[in-house]
Parts: sequence; structure tokens; C-alpha cells
Amino acid sequence: MKLKFKIATKADLNYFDKIRGERLHKLHIKRINEQKEKKAEYIIFFLNEEPIGHIFIRLNNPSKEIEEKEIKRLAGFSFVRAILKFSGNLYPFSLIP
Repeated sequence: MKLKFKIATKADLNYFDKIRGERLHKLHIKRINEQKEKKAEYIIFFLNEEPIGHIFIRLNNPSKEIEEKEIKRLAGFSFVRAILKFSGNLYPFSLIP
């Protein structure tokens, strides 16, 4: 089992269709354009080469205190299994179980 992350591009619209089961190209293109402007990150997740999900992260550089408070808040929800922490570069993510 291999988990892979990929920065989304317009060439990936078919993956979003498959993941969501619907066509929302206008929304995805808007998010990809925000990424080009360095305002966000849009990432597709693959499991064994099969697209399984995506995440859109709007960057606003919160303070460490706000970030830690938000991680604790999110971790309190029963449906949250893990938190993906972004550290500001292309692929430096850490998984917080």
C-alpha cells in the first residue's frame, strides 16, 4: 500500500471528477489559480496510484499559538483520525495521529 501526494494542476481535473463523482471544474480551476498566486495549496492524495481524496489549504500563516489551539480543537472531533500539518514548503507535511 503506497500513499502519495501531488500538487494539483489543470491536468488533474479528471481526478477531481472521479474523487467527487461530479464535475466542478470551475471550483477546481479557481483553487488551482489561487495556488499559482501562492495563496493556497491544492493537493490530491493517491493510494496505489488511485485518486482517493484532495485537500485545499488557504495559507494565512497563523501564529504557533493559534496553530496549536486549532490542532487541539480539531483533534477533539470523533470523526478526525489524523491531522496533516503543513510547514510552508512543497511537500513537508507531518501526520499527527
